[in-house]
Amino acid sequence: MSDQEDTRLQALFAEANEPLVDDNFTSQVMLLTRKRKMQWYLVGAILFALALTVASQFLQPLQSIALLVTDVLSIELIDVGDSAVAWILTPINNLATVLVVLAKGLRMSWRKVQKASFAN
Repeated sequence: MSDQEDTRLQALFAEANEPLVDDNFTSQVMLLTRKRKMQWYLVGAILFALALTVASQFLQPLQSIALLVTDVLSIELIDVGDSAVAWILTPINNLATVLVVLAKGLRMSWRKVQKASFAN
């Protein structure tokens, strides 16, 4: 390599080595980020307050519906009395258990149908 090419390379590297003028770029980006973050917090707080207001208006009717559903799902299938057997069978001796087992069976069947290959 000649001296002339060497001086050209040194000039190019010296040109590229000049510091960049940032004009507080980083601080501006951080300020904008903080502003956006605070805006999202404000939107979240407003939505939360709105949800609480709506929930407080519908709390009593929703609680009544939940109690009715609980009463229906806890209906005993077989009357076994107050014996020790009744205490053992209580978790599975109700309508909710039948519905859960039925839903689980339907889900398992659906998955088998989805995975089935109908090619010969």
